[in-house]
Amino acid sequence: MVLLSFSACTTNLNPDPIDPWEEWSRGIQAVNDRMDENFLRPVAETYRWITPAFIDAGVANFMNNVEDILVVGNDLLQFKLAQLGMDSGRFMINTTFGLAGAVDIATYMGLAQTC
Repeated sequence: MVLLSFSACTTNLNPDPIDPWEEWSRGIQAVNDRMDENFLRPVAETYRWITPAFIDAGVANFMNNVEDILVVGNDLLQFKLAQLGMDSGRFMINTTFGLAGAVDIATYMGLAQTC
């Protein structure tokens, strides 16, 4: 019902024959914009306001450490063995000594993140 009401606001009198899904896409975009404006942005701004900088950095480091798992898999699939060694070493050091990745120790040791 909500999607239908949003799509009514985005009717296009001259639809583009190249994009038959344009009207539907505009309706979804309107829903996404309203969700961002009314819910996601206030939540993100409140998080930034409440969270101390060191906790925010720890969360970002943890998420980067999780992403390093994907980077290691990508290195393996591309058969980049030297890069695989550095990225897997980075992941193991940060996971083991960096409190599950919350502290980025590997960067201080000279193992920069590749992505």
